[in-house]
Amino acid sequence: MASGNTISVAPVEDGWVVILTDGRELARFVGPDAKRQALRYAASTNPVCRHPLIDKVRRAREKRGGWRTASSQS
Repeated sequence: MASGNTISVAPVEDGWVVILTDGRELARFVGPDAKRQALRYAASTNPVCRHPLIDKVRRAREKRGGWRTASSQS
């Protein structure tokens, strides 16, 4: 049985797709920069741990000075 933990980048009719070896599609990119975007996505994605560690999120929030709300962004 193949493991679904390997990411592949493949061309499709309208652009490029990032898929797992078991065939599940992670992302699809279209347009002139599609291949570059797909390669960047594949390089920055870990299919085993798809969400950032909570400690990294907390550190980023502290650096930024807390959460921004929709009303404080304008």
